[in-house]
Amino acid sequence: MGYRISILLMGAMSLLFFLGGCSKDGPGEQLGDGEYFFRFKVEGQAVSYPFTPETHINLTAVLDHDPASGLHAANIAGIKDNTVADLSNRLTFFLGDPGGFTTAVAYSNVGGAGRTVPEIFHMGYVDAQGDLYQAAINTTVPALYENAVLQFTELAQDRVSGTFSGTLKRYGSRGGVLELLGTLTVSEGSFRVPRY
Repeated sequence: MGYRISILLMGAMSLLFFLGGCSKDGPGEQLGDGEYFFRFKVEGQAVSYPFTPETHINLTAVLDHDPASGLHAANIAGIKDNTVADLSNRLTFFLGDPGGFTTAVAYSNVGGAGRTVPEIFHMGYVDAQGDLYQAAINTTVPALYENAVLQFTELAQDRVSGTFSGTLKRYGSRGGVLELLGTLTVSEGSFRVPRY
C-alpha cells in the first residue's frame, strides 16, 4: 500500500511540474487583473506568486477522478517562475480520497478535532535555494511530519480557491540514516488559481 501511494505521489508531482512548464493563451474564464493569486508566509515573511498566463501556467489546479481506483485527486500548484530548471520557489499540494473533496472541510495529514485526513495528503514547498520542505501522512513511528492543513473555499468549473498552513520538514540521509535538516512554518496561505 505504501509503495502504491509513493508511486501516486511521484506521478502527481510529475504532472504538476509538467503542467507548470506548459504555455497557454490563458485559462477558461479570464477574471480581472490580480484575480488569480498564490500568497503565504514562510517564517513570517510574505511570499507571493503572481499569475503570469502570458508566458506560462504557474498557478494551477487539476481535480480529477479515476474510475478504476475510485480515487478523486486534487493537485494545486503555485510557482514563482516555472521556466527555471532548478524547481525552486514553488508550493504544491496533492490530495487523494475516494470520497472526493468539498469546501468547508479542513483536510490535513494529521487527524484531530475539526480535521479530515484523506487517503493521500502531501504539501511540498521548494525554497529559493531549491530545498524541499514537506508534510505528508505519517506512516512511521515516530511520526516524521507535523500538522499541515488545506481547506477549499471554492471549487468551481474554472477556478479553485482555498487557504492553507503547516509546519514542513526537510529530511536528508547520511549513511542510510534519516536526518532532519530543517523545519519551517507556512502560515496565512491563500490562493485562487485557474482550474485546467
